[in-house]
Formats: sequence, structure tokens, C-alpha cells
Amino acid sequence: MLYNYLIENLNMFLGSLLSGTSVYFFERYRRRAELKSLQADNAQKIVDLYQEAMDDLKIRYDEKFTAAREDYDQRTANLIKSFEERHQQLEVKFEHLQREHDKWMKKYTCLKKEFENYKKGVKLN
Repeated sequence: MLYNYLIENLNMFLGSLLSGTSVYFFERYRRRAELKSLQADNAQKIVDLYQEAMDDLKIRYDEKFTAAREDYDQRTANLIKSFEERHQQLEVKFEHLQREHDKWMKKYTCLKKEFENYKKGVKLN
């Protein structure tokens, strides 16, 4: 009777020990697989975040480049307009100075002729 009781309890104990050990190993395997799955998901999330940051960076770069290009074009247009206005002013001034030069050259020529005539008149007398 004691022997039967021990055998029966020993069978339950060994069965519990065997099932507990097998559950432990299967659970360990399942947790490792779950951990690998979580690591793969985290790696994919990191890649997605990086890709999103790169896409956002490209959009911001394009916006900044477009703004800089527009600013450059605007400044270039203003500079060209300023140079053209200054060129026009200088052309007007040049034409005025050219007319002044021609006027003074005529006066000079006229005075030179008068002086030559005066010298001839003084030598004749």
C-alpha cells in the first residue's frame, strides 16, 4: 500500500516534472522567436524612421533651395536693372560731355584762327 502510494505519487511527480520541463523548453523557444520578431520589427521601425527623416530632409532642402534660388534671381534682376539705369545715366552724361567738348573745340578753333589772323595782321603792319 505504501509502495502503491509512492508509485502513484512518484508518477504524478515525474509527470509534472516532465511536463513542466517540456513546457519550459517550448516556452523558452517561443520567447526567443518572439524576441527575434520584436528585434526585426524594431529594426524595420528604425529603417522607416530613417527613411521618413530622409524624405523630410529632401523636402526641406528643396524648399530652402527654391527660396535661395528665387532670392538669387531677384537680386540678380535688381542688380541688372541698377546697372542698366546707371549705364543709361552715364550715356546721357557722356553725350552731354561730348557736346560740351565739341562746343569748346569749336571755340578753340575759332580763337586759334583769330589769333593766327591777328599774328598775320601784326606782321603785316
